[in-house]
Amino acid sequence: MLLPFTPTSNTERQREFRERNPGYYGRLHAKRRAESNVMVLAMAIQQAQPARAPLMLPAPVEQLIFADHATIPTLAELHHPRDAVLVEPAAR
Repeated sequence: MLLPFTPTSNTERQREFRERNPGYYGRLHAKRRAESNVMVLAMAIQQAQPARAPLMLPAPVEQLIFADHATIPTLAELHHPRDAVLVEPAAR
């Protein structure tokens, strides 16, 4: 058997829920505030720590050995006039 149903507004449903569950929203908001406060505190602690200085260790020495030194062009060879490209203006 179906019980008679009377439509209720959203406001009424919320009011009834608050009456049945006193303190629900207070506990919910307190939990959110506590989580937020923990995150803010963690960020403040992290920012308060002094920055660690990088270690000034000597770089490892690596010698690059090439079989043919001609494979590496010199600066003079890179800008040699024989490599210049002649560009002629376009005819109009």
